Amino acid sequence: MNLNNHDVTQAHTREAAPWIRACAWAIDTSLALSLALAFHRALRLTPAPRPWWALAAFATTTALWALQKALSGRSLGDRAWDLRATQAGILSPVRGLERPSSETLFTGVILTLTAIGALTWTTREAILRQPLWAVAEATQLEAFLPDMSTGQWEVLPFYYTLGAWPRTYAGKPVFYTAPYAKGPPSRFAGRITARWDEPGTRLTFEGPRTPAPINGAHGSRHPRERIKACLLTPDITLSCLRVRESSLQRHLTEMQERLTGQANGGTGPQLDWKLRWFAVKNSGIPTDEQAQGLWLSASFGERGEERYVIITENGTHQTMILDLPIPGPADHSSSQRSAAAALARKTIEQAIRSLRASDDLTSGRAWIDRELTQSRLDSIDPTAPPEQVVPQLAQIQAQLMAKITVDPAVFETYFHLGGTGLLLSQYARRAASSARGPSATHALELGAVAKGQIQSALRYAQDLAPKDPRTTQVQGFLLEAQKN
Repeated sequence: MNLNNHDVTQAHTREAAPWIRACAWAIDTSLALSLALAFHRALRLTPAPRPWWALAAFATTTALWALQKALSGRSLGDRAWDLRATQAGILSPVRGLERPSSETLFTGVILTLTAIGALTWTTREAILRQPLWAVAEATQLEAFLPDMSTGQWEVLPFYYTLGAWPRTYAGKPVFYTAPYAKGPPSRFAGRITARWDEPGTRLTFEGPRTPAPINGAHGSRHPRERIKACLLTPDITLSCLRVRESSLQRHLTEMQERLTGQANGGTGPQLDWKLRWFAVKNSGIPTDEQAQGLWLSASFGERGEERYVIITENGTHQTMILDLPIPGPADHSSSQRSAAAALARKTIEQAIRSLRASDDLTSGRAWIDRELTQSRLDSIDPTAPPEQVVPQLAQIQAQLMAKITVDPAVFETYFHLGGTGLLLSQYARRAASSARGPSATHALELGAVAKGQIQSALRYAQDLAPKDPRTTQVQGFLLEAQKN
């Protein structure tokens, strides 16, 4: 007899064999966990295990099983293996056929393997394929010593690093911007951006953003050697996952969102990721100051991003973000994009190979102060053609931007940044009035850069010394530039 699927038939006279009950349980558990992992990935939760995962897994499995039992008296696993309840109720025992038919065996085995396969796939997609679990490739870079006589490179400090950066890129002077963010004088400026080749290629220097260890382990930060060991080992322990999460997760999430535009969804599987640990071999500087850290790269569509996270000996993190064009299969300008991407990668790698990194700002401050004393605005000839003056302004502004990153509380830096921004605006206007085509467009872009520089300089000057008469002067610089 069969009472609405809640009672056993006359054939269901014996308790199901343990292996059959185990297979039914595997189907129910696998499907419930697959559903939980799908939600986990959709909500973009960390793939590093948490203590509550076990409780969440148990609750999800139990709730889904109980819902099926309450609605139909049997779970999906019971149906696959033709198990029947002896009476109504979700906790009632189930019975099986004394000899399961070939059809039942075939259906049960197929559904069991399918459920386990689904769990394996969702675990791989939601957890194991994440870059957080990837073993980093160890990369050693040889030191780069640029030929300073060419005028292409200039040694500048940016936060805790000191090295050679391009003065010109693709035949044009490199200009820097400092988007305003509350920081100086008590904190670092948030970021400095080098406009290498707009709109395709730019480099952003982030201010130090050292992640706190998960659950406060290992003191206030993870030492560099600890991070290195956890990234290079294939035997990933729970404590190493915590280190990986604190060091990598922010970068993975930001790169995912910037490249795909997706604010939701997991990180990693739809991007082409590469994770490396780089170290620059430079016998000319102390071992603890040789640059090393994380090297993350990802691409999606026509855009790519590379991040070099310099980690000092004591664990301070400083990130350099390269945004670059990537050629696509249907891209008519594929060769140009390939060349642009190759040039950007070559340039950033050369710069990284020239770096020294320290937990002390003293050497960077001393270097840039010496450079600024040798740079004089009064040496610029106001009657000279823009193509002669603009590179001089670019060099002085690069030094001022570097000064902001190592000594953000000096008011004069922002005052001079505003003044040079006004000069750049004036020369850009002159160039735009006499140029045609791409040259005119480039001149207009420089004018926009100059206005942005003055705006940032004014905001920072107002934070540092709102009543200083020179702050009013910077405001006048901005009004004058806006007329151009």
